[in-house]
Amino acid sequence: KCKEFASASDADRHFEDGANTYTNVCFKYDGNIFKCYDSFSNKDKFVPKDKFNYLEHNNLSNDNKQYYDFNMPKLYRGEKGKKNDKNQKIK
Repeated sequence: KCKEFASASDADRHFEDGANTYTNVCFKYDGNIFKCYDSFSNKDKFVPKDKFNYLEHNNLSNDNKQYYDFNMPKLYRGEKGKKNDKNQKIK
């Protein structure tokens, strides 16, 4: 669902005081989105040509293990919350 505003001033009014100056709109694509866009068409522009490998989750190198560590970073909740959240995990 999206909110559609007739003008920028209607959007401003809505965000300033919550006025109902919009119409709810729903967009639905009835088809296969993957046939419309080839997600690999620009791969060479984004994926480095050297030192790139697809991650195998069962066999991670030490360099890649950091991306799969689900413990909260030390300063995730700031200095104040650091003591309380020491052993918590992100769900």
